[in-house]
Amino acid sequence: MAKRKKITDIKTAETQKDDMATPALPASSNGDAGSIGRDRIASRAYELYVERGGRDGQDVDDWLTAERELSGRPKSRE
Repeated sequence: MAKRKKITDIKTAETQKDDMATPALPASSNGDAGSIGRDRIASRAYELYVERGGRDGQDVDDWLTAERELSGRPKSRE
């Protein structure tokens, strides 16, 4: 006879599926995302992604670059 799943196992699987469907956006380092608008930042970050040829792995860099461009802040030197 097959083992029945516990309700907690089902809830955990549903929660994990929801978490994977909605990626988290990087938090703003100084709150600019709220004043600029997340949609505008996300659009510019996507443009940067497309300009790079659609290569994955630089989503946070794209987001921060877009945020900086839209806020008018100069690029910081490290």
